[in-house]
Amino acid sequence: EIRLKNYTHVEQRSSKPYSAKHLDKCYEKGAKMIGWQAFHSKNQAQSNVVRGMGMASQTWGGGGGPPAYAWVRINADGTIEVITGSQDIGTGTRTIFAQIAAEEFGIDPEQITVQVGDTAQGPYDPVSWGSMTVSSVGPAVRQAAIDARNQLRDIASGILNVPSDQIEIRRGNIYIQGERNPRGKISDITG
Repeated sequence: EIRLKNYTHVEQRSSKPYSAKHLDKCYEKGAKMIGWQAFHSKNQAQSNVVRGMGMASQTWGGGGGPPAYAWVRINADGTIEVITGSQDIGTGTRTIFAQIAAEEFGIDPEQITVQVGDTAQGPYDPVSWGSMTVSSVGPAVRQAAIDARNQLRDIASGILNVPSDQIEIRRGNIYIQGERNPRGKISDITG
């Protein structure tokens, strides 16, 4: 009850409204599920024994953090690497970054190598937090993959003498839009 009485719809430091907090609904549902009212009534009826029941809540940010950077390198042998300064702290960061890059290249994530955690040899990234790493660094990985893919398409365009917007990359092969047979592998362009 005290939490509901003090419930706010605005962030107190900035006075900006919360977009979709719904914590009041969580309080009400939780109270109903644990039988808050029944427990409180039962506790009042007992005079010698006092039992308490409590609850707690907190906020947890997960919307991304400070700017992050990533590199995507297409090697001469056609292999693709994602390089970030973030860490994989057991939350599947390497897997997710491989999936993001693979999606942009139309290949399986197993074909992407992900290097993490060396800001001396790689790009800057903010700290690795369980709920923040992917939302902070993931967009940087996607943008780096798009940039690398577009550079590869530009090179293939010059070699195949077709506009770059007609170049498609699928399953490690280079296609001209609308054609069923590949014109070559990524390694043919990069090697």
